[in-house]
Amino acid sequence: MNRKIVLSVFIIAIIALALASWIVHNQVSALQTQISELQARNSALEVQISEIQDHLNETQNQISEQQENLRDITYELALSRPLNVLITKFNWVGDFNPFGGMTMSYPVKVTVRNNDVVDVSGLTLSVRLLIKGTLIGVKDSYGFPIQIDELKAGESQEISGGILATLGSFSTDSAVCAVRLSVRDIVLDEGTYNLS
Repeated sequence: MNRKIVLSVFIIAIIALALASWIVHNQVSALQTQISELQARNSALEVQISEIQDHLNETQNQISEQQENLRDITYELALSRPLNVLITKFNWVGDFNPFGGMTMSYPVKVTVRNNDVVDVSGLTLSVRLLIKGTLIGVKDSYGFPIQIDELKAGESQEISGGILATLGSFSTDSAVCAVRLSVRDIVLDEGTYNLS
């Protein structure tokens, strides 16, 4: 009788293990199927992302070409007639600020306005310190040039930057800030502004 009970328990244990193995196998198979589906979706998404990136690159190249064409057109137009693009406002922004040791930062804000009837591109706004009454730059000072990619007809753009200069290399009475707006080698507008 004990043999029958042991045999029965053994058979039931084998059946239970077989059933558990079958359930685990089915779950693993289902998970593998889901993983395969997710990998397929992921691959499809990677292809779509790659296509979108290619499209973005192509669009960016077209935009760059159009901007380059507009720069060329702006320059050609400036060669044929004066462009009505002006520096309309200049402000010192706050006080002069220490910038590491003996260097001071002189923050400025310049507004440029396109009063012309056409959009323009490829403009450069240059800001620097000059010795008053000369075209000589202040020693140990560093201005900045900023590219203006596009300025639509009637549009204004406010540009901020900072001039760096060594403390004591000039006095506010001996220097001026020179601002120039140009397209390549053609000056559209320029002005000088006192430091105080």
